[in-house]
Amino acid sequence: MKNCTIRWHSRAGQGAITASEAIAKILAEKFHTQSFSKFGAEKRGAPVEVFTRISTEKIEKNFPPKNPDFIILFDATLINPAELSPEEICRGATRDSTLISNSVAEKSPINFPGKVFHCGADAIARENIGREIPNVPIVGAFLAISKIFPTEKFAEKLEKILTKNFPQKIVAGNLTAFFAGGNQFFPVKK
Repeated sequence: MKNCTIRWHSRAGQGAITASEAIAKILAEKFHTQSFSKFGAEKRGAPVEVFTRISTEKIEKNFPPKNPDFIILFDATLINPAELSPEEICRGATRDSTLISNSVAEKSPINFPGKVFHCGADAIARENIGREIPNVPIVGAFLAISKIFPTEKFAEKLEKILTKNFPQKIVAGNLTAFFAGGNQFFPVKK
């Protein structure tokens, strides 16, 4: 792997910024990484775009990736005339790109040029941490699909980060949600 770029689409409060920053922080031990977001003074629920770069070489770019390798959609309700069109979600995607969507639907509402995977991250989060914050299960799905970094190693490092800020019950729930996301995604037929 020479590099990997991710564009995340979510609503403020769903944890996309936290997910991107966690990937960048944990993978920085092995790769050069970068995480940044694009939003204004949005309130909880407003659309947010986040970007992640992972590379074996020094990263000198500080603008959104043109052709992301992965596009991660936290909330399919963002696809509507007032917020994001399917074309905006697919912007820059190629046949080599992968879409990971927080959904349990058997078909994708987007005519995506590359591979499409769905993961019911909201249900996984609700079951394991008691709140519909899909970031941890989505990160688990991303790592399982991309195979960019071993999930067990990532989980160990994630646990250390979470333990600094949360009680053990929440840490355990997040780790269970992480592994569930990595095991409960599925390819979507076009």
